[in-house]
Amino acid sequence: MTKTFAERDPVKLGVIGTVVLVTVVVGAFMAPRVIGGRQFTAEFAEVGGLTGGDPVVVSGLKVGSVDGVDLDGDRVDVTFSLTDNNVRLGGDTSAAIKAETALGRKELALTPAGSGDLRRIPLSRTTVPYDVTEALSDVTSNVSQVDTGKVASALDTLSDTFKDTPPQVKAVLDGLSRLSETVSSRDATLRDLLVHADNVSGVLAQRDDQLVKILAQGSSLLASLNQRGAAIRSLLTNSVAVSDQLSGLVADNKAQLDPSLKQLDDLLTVLRQHRAQLGQVLDRTGPLVREIGEAVGSGPFVDTQVGNLVPTNLVPLLPELLARGGK
Repeated sequence: MTKTFAERDPVKLGVIGTVVLVTVVVGAFMAPRVIGGRQFTAEFAEVGGLTGGDPVVVSGLKVGSVDGVDLDGDRVDVTFSLTDNNVRLGGDTSAAIKAETALGRKELALTPAGSGDLRRIPLSRTTVPYDVTEALSDVTSNVSQVDTGKVASALDTLSDTFKDTPPQVKAVLDGLSRLSETVSSRDATLRDLLVHADNVSGVLAQRDDQLVKILAQGSSLLASLNQRGAAIRSLLTNSVAVSDQLSGLVADNKAQLDPSLKQLDDLLTVLRQHRAQLGQVLDRTGPLVREIGEAVGSGPFVDTQVGNLVPTNLVPLLPELLARGGK
């Protein structure tokens, strides 16, 4: 007989549940490595700013990612995985840490070469890039430690010592003395400039991802504008085609349209000349409509008389107006 869940031993259930949970957690951490692809290691003299998650590229195409960076004695081991099964790393494969963007983000670039299969790239076939940000920071630190006052004093002493030398040497030393005075007078300005340059490079490095997103969104915006430009050009082309069709339609039917338009113009001319009389007619239409309503409402018959509805001076024109309106 099968036991219910409440009848089972809670200790055994707890042990089984713990084992299952540990297995799931370990599987979750190991799955990316198992599923992600083949794993390799490259030896570097220094990390060069490379971190876990940075892309691994071959000929500019991303084929994997960096798994981790570990210190091993006097070198650094960079572990990476390849997700593209078409990439084969031969026995002469080399690796280099390169700048992916102008703001300092790095990538691991591979150059497959040779035959066979390689799992570890030795230190002799790896290179590290020159980091401009770190170099600028080093320059700032080193220059800030220089005592410009002592340098100026040393140059002045050298100039005084060689003041009795030939004119050519004296001119050189005088130039060095003026140079030392110039450097000393600009000391604070140079320090501020280098400190600000260091701050700017640090801010740009911190905002690397945001600037990359802005550039990507700008590219998308330009693509959308290009698409809209094509739609607008198509609309203008179709508008020109419609205009040409209308022009052709008018040209083909000009013989039929001209008499009708002339008659309409004559009718409008007559109406414009007798606008005042027509206004009187419209003004008197109101009482007429009211009287007809009263007559109809008084019974099943109409008995009314309307006088002077049309002005006497407009009566002779009625036949002409009716004739023109009927054409």
